[in-house]
Amino acid sequence: KKAALTLLRLYRIDPTVIDIEETAPRLALLLEDRNLGVVTCVASLILAMCTRERTGTRRDALNAVIAPCVMRLTQLGLHRACSPDYLYYSTASPWIQVKILQILQQFPSPTDEALTARLDEVLNHILSRTEVTKSVNKNNADHAILFEACNLIINYCASRKDKNKTLRDQAVKLLARFISVREPNIRYLGLSSMTKLAKLGDVGHLIAEHQARILFTLKDGDISIRRRALDLVFAMCSSKNAESLVDELLNYLVRAEPDIRAEMILKIAVLAERFQTNLRWYVDTILRIISTSGQHVSEEIWHRVVQIITNDEDLQPYATAKVFETLQAAGPNATESLVSLASYVVGEFGDLLVDAADGGVSTPIPPEKIFATLQAHFPNVSKATQAIMLSTYVKMYHLFGEAVGADIAKLYQQMSTDLDVETQQRAVEYIQVRSVVVSGCFLCANRAARRV
Repeated sequence: KKAALTLLRLYRIDPTVIDIEETAPRLALLLEDRNLGVVTCVASLILAMCTRERTGTRRDALNAVIAPCVMRLTQLGLHRACSPDYLYYSTASPWIQVKILQILQQFPSPTDEALTARLDEVLNHILSRTEVTKSVNKNNADHAILFEACNLIINYCASRKDKNKTLRDQAVKLLARFISVREPNIRYLGLSSMTKLAKLGDVGHLIAEHQARILFTLKDGDISIRRRALDLVFAMCSSKNAESLVDELLNYLVRAEPDIRAEMILKIAVLAERFQTNLRWYVDTILRIISTSGQHVSEEIWHRVVQIITNDEDLQPYATAKVFETLQAAGPNATESLVSLASYVVGEFGDLLVDAADGGVSTPIPPEKIFATLQAHFPNVSKATQAIMLSTYVKMYHLFGEAVGADIAKLYQQMSTDLDVETQQRAVEYIQVRSVVVSGCFLCANRAARRV
């Protein structure tokens, strides 16, 4: 026992001090030792080696411990073969079982069919016999084993889907039951393990059966559990359930705490773009996010919306009208992200609001009203957004001419003395641009008159 602990300390300092190819067979024999204290120390050393040694001959030598690990797990988990001193609330040495399960997670599924059958029998026993009892200590011991067994099943699913499907399905049902228990630690671990299962990609139909229960945990009083629930919803989302899940997340977003809101917004935006089947739904979803929680929306999200609208000509009429309509509906409560998005879109596609024939709006909107709607937010936004709006106005002047020219010129003159250097420079340069445009139009008119 002391030798194993000493080797562990030395190995952590310098892994090269141990010749694993020579030591691994001896460690495998020690896993079968009658003294469980020795087994505990040896298991700790093997786990440290497996964690550090990922490839090469040293790693291959550690394969010798797989069979002894399965045999020892069978003795403890299936037959409770240990002295009374190592029974912890009727569970046979749970700390050794946990270590062995962690060791087995470092290896692929055993190739030997007899060994695989024995391991499946133990895992099935763990999944079917673990229950929540009144004893907190027993619960902690049994569930430590259970969740490590689930992690082992997850690791094996990829390598032997055909043989491990029953255990995988059983694990999903069990974890779904545990996310509803009173004990917060069990709920947390249940959500974490189910998230790993959801990432396997072929259990979506099983997890979808428990969708209502999972969504309910988003309202849990513990923020760490809410975060794990959010991760699970993100992992279980697919093209079939994306709209319903995103809608649920949007409803919850309104009352979510600031600590989790930014993370939720990012995940909703990613889901909406990844699983969208209709770009109009994607635009509507992002606008709902910006309208309710715009102060937590990063620039990357609304920049992405601008990029998608710009690259899809068929979407432009609808998106432009929808963005402007959302800005009007928000009134003085419009978030800065919404103002920035509307400024970009109106600057590029504002003519679609004036021309109802393009299908974006049912009735044309006068240029003066478009400018007034944007300008109402100008005094309340940051200098960065004001700079965007100044660029929008010069585009509007190019689109609508003197219908908004006088108001825009007045604003540029006002901002040409602003204390912010960026804002002042833009205003001065756009005044010059406007002068060139006016002069050009005047010269063209004179030439046309002379030709007549």
